[in-house]
Amino acid sequence: FACRYHGWAYGLDGRLLAAPNLREMPASVKERHGLRPVGLTQWAGYVWVCLDNQADSLAAQVEPQLRHRLGHLEVLERYRLEDLALAKTIVYDVHANWKSPAEH
Repeated sequence: FACRYHGWAYGLDGRLLAAPNLREMPASVKERHGLRPVGLTQWAGYVWVCLDNQADSLAAQVEPQLRHRLGHLEVLERYRLEDLALAKTIVYDVHANWKSPAEH
């Protein structure tokens, strides 16, 4: 896994393998800058990522809200969320730092 912007490269286990201009990086520094584990679950055909390792499960957070709004979860079945597909991709050429369009 590599970041195209920064050029840092990571192994599949999350270890930092390489970084530009940091060839002499001590092992202890590499260990501190590896990727951190995150929670991952699949629900309704989507992959959900949670950065809070102490958080309740996705089902515990979402299902009560859906029951409150819809009455019961079976209502979702008619929408077949897991079968949804990407219909269109739109590409914009923006002359800005990537953060500007991402934040606005």
